[in-house]
Amino acid sequence: DDAELLGAADADLLFDTTDALASQDAKAGLEVVERLSRSGRDPGQFARDLIAHLRQLLVARATGEVPDSFTVTVAQPERLAEQAKAVDDAKLMGAIDALSAAVAAMREGDDPRLSLEVALLKVATPSLDASREALLRRIEQLESRVGGSRDASVAPSAEGGSGVTSPSGNAGDESAL
Repeated sequence: DDAELLGAADADLLFDTTDALASQDAKAGLEVVERLSRSGRDPGQFARDLIAHLRQLLVARATGEVPDSFTVTVAQPERLAEQAKAVDDAKLMGAIDALSAAVAAMREGDDPRLSLEVALLKVATPSLDASREALLRRIEQLESRVGGSRDASVAPSAEGGSGVTSPSGNAGDESAL
């Protein structure tokens, strides 16, 4: 297969890596890098292929279908559709951002394996990434787990008050706070 000869990652490795990132399995992410290393594949090419795969997932999520033009995973459209449903937008964008930064670092001369490992660890272990963008993604993930519901005690009231309930139980009676 020409794609294999050029160092392109196979679809199973892309799916496995994405599953590891989605389930926050840092160990599995590092095992992917080890498999790449043992097989002689280029970590930079794998990172670019993984970015393309994650983009395909975003497109599938946005459109609700897997376009025929997707070449990397064209043989497995059902698997791509299932994975698109399972991974949220914030996780996908975070992974694309981290991998893009890793590819840029590789171009500047950083060790490709190290750059890829750090990127995968940041995505699989969100607490390792203290950037503003990462913190926003963590908040978005928490919001999605809660279901986007707001606490009724802080929601604006229909009467136009602040919706804050005072200790006395009077909504909008902020003087009692």
